[in-house]
Amino acid sequence: PPLRPRPAASAAPVDDAALAGPVFAALTEAGFTPVAFRLDGQLAEIAVEGGRFPGQPQVAARVLRATQPLLPAQVEMLRIRWWQAGVEIAVLDIPRAVLEATATGRASPEEAWATAFPRPATGDIPPGSLEPGGVAWDWGVEPRLSLQLGDPTRTLRWQTGVAAGGQVALGAGFRLAGSVQQVLLGNLDDGPPSDSQLPHVRTDYGRYAAEGKTSIPGLYAERIWNLAPDVFARATLGWLEPMFGGASGEVLWRPFDRGFALGLDLNWVRQRDFDGGLGFRNYSTTTGHLSLYADLPFFNLYGVVRAGKYLARDWGATFELGRRFASGIEVGGFATFTNVSAAQFGEGSFDKGIYVRIPLNLFGAESRGRGGVLIRPIQRDGGQRLSVDNPLWEVTRDGRAASLRDGIAGFAR
Repeated sequence: PPLRPRPAASAAPVDDAALAGPVFAALTEAGFTPVAFRLDGQLAEIAVEGGRFPGQPQVAARVLRATQPLLPAQVEMLRIRWWQAGVEIAVLDIPRAVLEATATGRASPEEAWATAFPRPATGDIPPGSLEPGGVAWDWGVEPRLSLQLGDPTRTLRWQTGVAAGGQVALGAGFRLAGSVQQVLLGNLDDGPPSDSQLPHVRTDYGRYAAEGKTSIPGLYAERIWNLAPDVFARATLGWLEPMFGGASGEVLWRPFDRGFALGLDLNWVRQRDFDGGLGFRNYSTTTGHLSLYADLPFFNLYGVVRAGKYLARDWGATFELGRRFASGIEVGGFATFTNVSAAQFGEGSFDKGIYVRIPLNLFGAESRGRGGVLIRPIQRDGGQRLSVDNPLWEVTRDGRAASLRDGIAGFAR
């Protein structure tokens, strides 16, 4: 949408409380969930959650477009606080005039980036801020596709379905979330019985597909919050993924201006029934990993190293190498080596695979969502990690200064 002009200057004092309602309404219309609003002289502090936009530059530009005709003329500096999944992931100070000039073609995105000043994410709502009331909720319906390669009886096993899910944000980072899935087509349910010598943490996928035509992939309570500046925490309790439920906790230190992050996750889980309902089987274990995430100094490559205990009670490390292109497409691969011998692991000797992730905005949708596919030569039980919906690295990754730099074209959108 075109940028509308500033309101005319006025000598009358600004009523922050009267202004907050229209500002929150405008931000909601723009696709955000308003979190807080505060005026302090020439500074307007605006906190928003979510949004359809892939990075900080476009979030800042769209916040200005939404609030431009409402903010008093004397406001010259914007502080945009960007939240995701109940946690603040980025704070950006930028002059209002520069954003205006960029939106109207009188300045380049590079000029906007040069005047932008990122800050650590703290999750603090400054005193005097105004916050919208009520409970925020969201829901959606999406297609699902599951693939399994390496079955000696069939080259490709697959399954398609549709899932409906929703979540309710309760404030302070707490939320309830869940989904229901219905299988439509596929041959995944014909998968052969597992011959694994390890606990069957993944190789019974055929039984899950056959007995869980209608299932609950996840149903949990969760809190994600800012533990300290640029330190994030997550606690999740419930049915965490299609095959396991229990309790999961994670802490991530992600300095906004550095090319690395360090995380630790600890989990106690119990295996779920094959029908995908609310019941559990007898197998339980603890699992967790220490993880290092790092941007590499060439070709937009990144690396991830994880070390710890896996779902089949094996110990080892996973090494991942990927590349994120300017388009947002990611391509990468991983390999996991544990104390399970090649003979005990079975066909394939060790766990490995490649993945491709494609941002949906490449198809014309204004969305932060991504579609992707993970290809394993064969699915075995060794080296398998728990899969939760909101791992902190993925939640906070786009709040880093490096992502701000890489997405500067968004200042003009």
